[in-house]
Amino acid sequence: MKTLTLILMISLSLLSCKKQDEWLDKKSSKSDVVPSTLEDYQAILDNTDIMNTYYPSLGVIGADNYIISDDSFNSISDTKVKNMYSWTSDIYEGSTTTPIWEWSKPYQIVEYSNIALEGVEKINVNEVNRNKWNSLKGSALFFRAFVFYNLAQLFCKPFESEKANSDLGIPIRLSSDVNIKSTRSTVRQTYDQILKDLLVAEELLPEIPSYKTRPSKSAAAGLLAKTYLVMGDYQNALKYAEKVLATNNTLIDYNTLSSSTTYSLPNFRTNNPEIIFYSTNTGYAVVSSRSTRIVSPDLFNSYTAGDLRKKIFYRGILPNISFTGNQNGSSSDFAGVATNELFLIKSECLFRLGDLQSGITVLDQLLKMRWDRNVAYKSPSVSNEEGALKLILSERRKELPFTSNTRWEDLRRFNKDPRFATTLTKTVNGKIYSLPPNDPRYVYPIPPLEILKSNIEQNIR
Repeated sequence: MKTLTLILMISLSLLSCKKQDEWLDKKSSKSDVVPSTLEDYQAILDNTDIMNTYYPSLGVIGADNYIISDDSFNSISDTKVKNMYSWTSDIYEGSTTTPIWEWSKPYQIVEYSNIALEGVEKINVNEVNRNKWNSLKGSALFFRAFVFYNLAQLFCKPFESEKANSDLGIPIRLSSDVNIKSTRSTVRQTYDQILKDLLVAEELLPEIPSYKTRPSKSAAAGLLAKTYLVMGDYQNALKYAEKVLATNNTLIDYNTLSSSTTYSLPNFRTNNPEIIFYSTNTGYAVVSSRSTRIVSPDLFNSYTAGDLRKKIFYRGILPNISFTGNQNGSSSDFAGVATNELFLIKSECLFRLGDLQSGITVLDQLLKMRWDRNVAYKSPSVSNEEGALKLILSERRKELPFTSNTRWEDLRRFNKDPRFATTLTKTVNGKIYSLPPNDPRYVYPIPPLEILKSNIEQNIR
């Protein structure tokens, strides 16, 4: 009964999404609003206010690509944001009064996905509805996997094969029944479920989606590449990156963009050709506002002369530099799948597999599109794997500075190699805070309210 009530509430909430208006207008009573057709379940997944927003951004807050002035820090009213910024172990200070969006909103997406999955299985497949049925099921599997992937980068330890069977994963909810109690999986079980969902989704999804807010084969393959990359399975990460780039390899020539506008990059509504799947992060005002999120000077100064990203991505004068280079051409941090990241994944995997020259060739394809045509381009030179990986880590930081939790994910996985281990530091009101490599604080605590409700085990910080 609770599940049915939840379905009803979800369906009613779709009033906020324009693509659902036609469907909802046909309903004349509450009982009619309970979804039963493929169109109904598609409408649930087309609720972009839920399905394409509020992806967790704790990694953006914890990473080293920006700083907050003391005045801005002192003005923050949300204690947990202050604690996240300064890497305090007890972020929530034991509070169980308010659920945190970084946990509750993603699991709302999972709930919607599970409702759609359960609904579609009750509908008979025939030659007339097969494509729509396949797309719907594939989309629901993609959304669920996308949430699990994002949560795993924040609330689980980094994937290590020898520890994955014992390290704690996230709750893997595969049913819409709210009466089923949450339990924590292992890290391996978490990644196994992500891969399982995506491999099926990739087979079912269409090559080209009706909207970039809907998943596609390339979106699923792109997320597979990202997943295998953080797992250290570079052969499979390369396989799926190449699969995407075989059909989606368009890059924007930054020489065609203007640095005089607030946001230089086109948004997905104006058909940004690099965006494969569109979604955005949860935005905390103090760490997403142009006036308070000051770009780290070492990041800003890492762009060399001729690199157009320096003027396309940023506005202002040192030390007050703001980031305006979101892939979606707006103030919201992009959290989706795009071709530029797939070029970087392919390049890194080639480096990891020992093919340095091919890795440079792929990287050149990206960097040349970011280079001032009036300045001679010189291809990067590397002589060994260590130099190549240092290069790709730097380029990932410069190309994807505020894309999802990418920088946080890179720090977590590169820190496992002593050659690339990085200690982060921040100074707040004269006090220096630090985050050493592989510190337990690279795994965020689960909100206390969830611990109280489900009695699952908390992460040790």
